[in-house]
Order: sequence, then C-alpha cells, then structure tokens
Amino acid sequence: MVYPDQNIVGKSRSREVMKTDDWNAAKSENDFKASNRIIALLWNDKKTEQLKKILPDSENVIPISQPTTSGFNVLPSQFAERLSSEFKTDFILGDDHARARHYEMSKNISFPSRAFHPREYRIVEVEALNGSFPKTTHQI
Repeated sequence: MVYPDQNIVGKSRSREVMKTDDWNAAKSENDFKASNRIIALLWNDKKTEQLKKILPDSENVIPISQPTTSGFNVLPSQFAERLSSEFKTDFILGDDHARARHYEMSKNISFPSRAFHPREYRIVEVEALNGSFPKTTHQI
C-alpha cells in the first residue's frame, strides 16, 4: 500500500469548521443536514481520488463508521455513507455492531491527555457484522 506524502484531510480548514454551529449540531444533536454540510466543506473529489490511489480496489472497500461514545455524533456515519457513494459500494454503521468501552468523550479530555485515554470498542454483533460483508471479503 502506498501512502500519500501529505495528510488527505488537511488540518487548517478543519479547525475553522470545528468552531461552527453545524459542527456542534452534527456532533451533539444527531443533525444529519449539518453533518452533510460539514462533510461537503471538508471532503472533495480530489481527496476521493487520493484515497482511491491508496485503495486501488476501492469498489471492494466497505467503509465502517466509527461508533460514537455519545450516540449523538452523526459525522462518522454520514462520512462512511459519503465514501460508500464515492466508491460505489455499501457501508456499515459501526454503532450497529460495536459499543464503546471507554466512557469519557474526547471533547471532555484535554488534548495533551488524550494519548492516555484511548478509544476502545467491543464488537457486540459479530454474526450480524459478518453477514454485512459480501462472501468474497474477509470476515471477523
């Protein structure tokens, strides 16, 4: 696998977006429209092409959204849906198959302390998750 020389997402713009009402609504209020506006600001065709270079067999990639600690953050699920649309494949909602083993949300942990509070998840629906993949893919 060949990795890009630079970060695909880019940090300078994401810091600005994180201060918006849309960001807060997408992260805390299950606001799907706000989430889609955030993703539209942060993701574009160029980034999709960069990701496809890393994943040349992208039509066989199935994005799985990161489960949320709060249950209110819809950004991961909406981003997985966006990638699946770009790759013309399915996506899986991580919240349907995994539960957070950590109890404190990252936003409540100071940035320097986050390294000592890893995000840990437990798969709870292994059979259902395995049933979500086409038979040709590796299963858990």
